[in-house]
Amino acid sequence: MGAPALPFEELPFPKTHEELALLVLDGSGSMAEREPRTGLTKADSVMFHLVREPASENPRSGSLLARLQRSRNRSSFWLGILAFSSRVEQILPPTPLSQVDPQSVDFDLLSRFGDNTAIGRALEEADRVAQLWLAGADPKLPRFVTILLMSDGCETCGTDPVGVAQRIHARVAATPPPGPARLNRPALVIATAAYGDDADEATLQAIASRHPGGQPMFARVQTGAELRDFFLRSISTAA
Repeated sequence: MGAPALPFEELPFPKTHEELALLVLDGSGSMAEREPRTGLTKADSVMFHLVREPASENPRSGSLLARLQRSRNRSSFWLGILAFSSRVEQILPPTPLSQVDPQSVDFDLLSRFGDNTAIGRALEEADRVAQLWLAGADPKLPRFVTILLMSDGCETCGTDPVGVAQRIHARVAATPPPGPARLNRPALVIATAAYGDDADEATLQAIASRHPGGQPMFARVQTGAELRDFFLRSISTAA
């Protein structure tokens, strides 16, 4: 006998497009500070709620990765991960979600990074990765990217995150959206999270894309769980 079929509510939707969730994570020294609510370092809390947290029967449990992997749109998702401090490192190139092994992306966010924060450089690299992925689209499957950028500090390396974001938004606005008009979606959006009280809210809000009503795709979060939930909302809102 073959494997039992999934319950109807768990069957994936037919694949009509592809979506890249591109995580851009701050790995600067301040991520070693502890969350007041949980006692975990910010770095450990982020990795737990984005990658490590196991799923249970509760559909609202599990890491961001676990929830995407059981989404009905799971066949459409790709995942990429960048981490940054004064430099930027690609942890996971854009990879179909079905091929992402949680253990392969469970890394120490602080181990290879320094004390400084180059948000502009990280955003430039995220845009470069996104553009290469968008360029590889199948003509029959439009592609969309949500850049999900988190920082708990401010720009300290002299790069220009707002200027980089303005150039990205201008290019996106001048480019016809992919796919049929009914999708009514830009090819790329940026969602930003200010993690903790010391993050530069003004800069991160200025970087973020806008919802149709004008509100930025931005949130201030205090825990890794709040960050996960904001990233999930941002992906579903962009869709």
